[in-house]
Amino acid sequence: MGRRNKQRQIRKGWELPRGVVPIAEAPVDRVRKGSRNAATDRRPVIGCSQDVPMQEYRGGAGFDSGVISPIRSAGGDTIELKRARNSLLNISIRIPPEILGHVFYWTVLERRILPRLRGGSLHVLLVCHYWQEVASQTPRLWSFWGHLLVHWYQRFKLSRSVPADLVLNGYIVGERSPPVREALRLALREHAQTDIINSVQLWNERRPILEQVLAALTPDEGEVRTSSIRIINLRLVNASRFMARLRFPQLTYLCLSTGTQVVDLRHLGEHTGALSTLVLTLENHGASALPTVSELLLLFLYNPRLEDVTLHRLLSRIIPPGFPIIRVPLRNLKRLTIDSEAQSIFQLMKRLAYPADLEAISLMVADYGPSSICDTLGKVALDYFQLQSGRRVEVGIDVRTLRKSISVQADSILEGADGNAMGTSARFIVYVPLFTGRRQYVQLCLDLVGCVPPLEVTAFRGELSARIVQRVIKTMPNILDLHLVHAELEPGFLRHIPTTPNVRLLPSLRRLCLEESSTHEGSWQPLVELLAELSADGNDISLTMLEPQEHICRHVLRNIELLVAAFDVDGSVDADCPFDWCGVTEEG
Repeated sequence: MGRRNKQRQIRKGWELPRGVVPIAEAPVDRVRKGSRNAATDRRPVIGCSQDVPMQEYRGGAGFDSGVISPIRSAGGDTIELKRARNSLLNISIRIPPEILGHVFYWTVLERRILPRLRGGSLHVLLVCHYWQEVASQTPRLWSFWGHLLVHWYQRFKLSRSVPADLVLNGYIVGERSPPVREALRLALREHAQTDIINSVQLWNERRPILEQVLAALTPDEGEVRTSSIRIINLRLVNASRFMARLRFPQLTYLCLSTGTQVVDLRHLGEHTGALSTLVLTLENHGASALPTVSELLLLFLYNPRLEDVTLHRLLSRIIPPGFPIIRVPLRNLKRLTIDSEAQSIFQLMKRLAYPADLEAISLMVADYGPSSICDTLGKVALDYFQLQSGRRVEVGIDVRTLRKSISVQADSILEGADGNAMGTSARFIVYVPLFTGRRQYVQLCLDLVGCVPPLEVTAFRGELSARIVQRVIKTMPNILDLHLVHAELEPGFLRHIPTTPNVRLLPSLRRLCLEESSTHEGSWQPLVELLAELSADGNDISLTMLEPQEHICRHVLRNIELLVAAFDVDGSVDADCPFDWCGVTEEG
């Protein structure tokens, strides 16, 4: 009994894992009795399943002189041999606690990731050279993380964290906005504190939800924290406090569409410096709340690497008369879009230095008038955009009172600030979308056609009457693309255009689009005959008709091989169209 009590005392405080067989009491170097081959003898080793060959574990780091020598010195003393065996069973001596915590986490807390590992079946090799390699290649695992499992779990989770993207979009059904759960709020705050958020993109119809999410990401009062967020896209939410409490040294993309309060551009410029894309849109603000041109210039000064800048409804307050004219260099600028009043646009353009390889500029003038259009095309395009020949520049005019936009696109603008003609090599695309209010629209088209010089206009799209179409053809004889919407053409309208006997009308026309045009056959016959003559010369002509009439299609198919598209008003293909065997496209 005394001998058994001593064995129990030796084993006290330790129990073998389930499925593990203890080491036999025979000497270690003795082959099991009855074994046929000593080289392939399978001896049960602590911490390993019984079907693992013994020879795989010999020579490991655990069998060093400090462990094997007590076994050999014990000789035939059974008690000393068992003490040496129990020293091998004490894995806290053989393996650092950091490794054990790591294994414990993956086998107990993450069973969903490793479903094959069941509780109590830890096949851990205690005496093996593998642990030495793990320790040498993963030094972060060998640090002390605390005495409690909670500390280990938190430290392990933080060390395994990767940059996350916070994206919230879509619509919520119902009248009331559900509150953000406390668990989600704590998770957002934890991610913000550990600085593992890569992008924040929030656009939703329910502002309270977005504001709760931003509140969870915003630091407490009195604290301004640096964040590694690279992308911010916030729409229809008050982001002034969120942008004021954080610094964004790595922010490259910023899109803000604020709804109630304007973001401080001066503060935003001081807390950023790596912006390449900037999109600012203000909704429902009075003129006094809008930022000035000087505040916007400071934002540009802090971010000289801007490539794409879009400003919607942002500038309304004029720079004071005594404000110095400072040229802000934007050497990497590729695209610039500004939507504001003409005077604010001009003041901003005077203070920007553009690169020679500028790709596109789009200016949307809010105040309507023929003089504003001419000033934008003349002063801005000629005085400020002195670009190299062959560069592509877009100049757009947004007629805010009519809710329409007219964009003029030039492939090359010659140098010159005298306000004369833009040069014979300039090519324009004039685009006039649809809208209601025909009288104002007709006057707008006449003013536009009158102010555009007789250059090579490549495209014209608009809701036109016969009078406007005639004037377009007169003013723009080299037009390439003609898109007629709701055209009201009289029979033989082309015959009223005076031409010389040897000059053909529209010699460069390549594409004609007839959209929602309802008229009789006599008005379209001259135009179709003109296209037939151009096609006979080998020119590539394309005709697209939305809601075509049968007599127009019949005349076209009889005279010229053109691409005919039949569509309903909603954009679906007309199944009853008798010309469905033609090439049907969905360009409309």
